[in-house]
Amino acid sequence: MFKSSKYCAGTIEEKLDTGDYSLYGWAQHLCIERKGSVAEFAKNLVEDRFLRELDRMLDYPWRYILLEFELSDLLEFPKGTDIPKRRQRFMKLRGPFLLKTFIEIQQKYKIPMLFCGDKGQEVCSSICKRFIEAHAK
Repeated sequence: MFKSSKYCAGTIEEKLDTGDYSLYGWAQHLCIERKGSVAEFAKNLVEDRFLRELDRMLDYPWRYILLEFELSDLLEFPKGTDIPKRRQRFMKLRGPFLLKTFIEIQQKYKIPMLFCGDKGQEVCSSICKRFIEAHAK
């Protein structure tokens, strides 16, 4: 939930066709997708549904994916996750594959993917402010 400020009157919760966040009245122009953990990101990479979402994001002039974890979490995956250690050694998804796919997504879809750690809300707010400033002219 976003607190009201000069740039944000508050939050409206409703389903978006693509992404997790946008600005009211600008949902066809700004799309922000959020991945709350490296495990969620890894799981999404092998789902057709996520790839279809990336395809839909191409229609948005302003599109971002916010990764609410650190680059080191991606590189060391599955270490440090809630996945039981006894299952980790059998996993095919590993840090090098995630890094390769991360780079390929950015190249193919031209979508900035930002590592935010625990600052996802601040990064999202900053993107929205830049969008408002760019369109207030």
